[in-house]
Amino acid sequence: MSVITRTYAPPNSMFVIDDSCKGIPPGMEQTLPPSCVLATSSLLLVGCLMFQDGDTEITLGPANEVPHEGTIVFDGYIETPNGMIWISTVEESVVAKQKVGTLSTRVRVWTNHPTEPDRIIVGTG
Repeated sequence: MSVITRTYAPPNSMFVIDDSCKGIPPGMEQTLPPSCVLATSSLLLVGCLMFQDGDTEITLGPANEVPHEGTIVFDGYIETPNGMIWISTVEESVVAKQKVGTLSTRVRVWTNHPTEPDRIIVGTG
């Protein structure tokens, strides 16, 4: 597996991390907590820099290969029945994807700002 870095300005200023765009999102009444991450058992929503303000750099890769920069804002497991981790927009435009090969995958997320990061690092495994 390799480390993938992309720059993107998602229209809703958030990225979705799940298995092949199949995760169940949180209820619409929920808002992002102060850490900018909202999680269900199968999906993470990660807030980022407001799209009007520019691109956010997002990195995906094995946790032992990605840089551990910034503050860890999530460390937990999400369901991955298809053995994949996808980073996409809420409109399901895929930004990056990685095969993980497990039914449940540990995901760690580091950001460089608590509410509007322009640098997000996602480590799997």
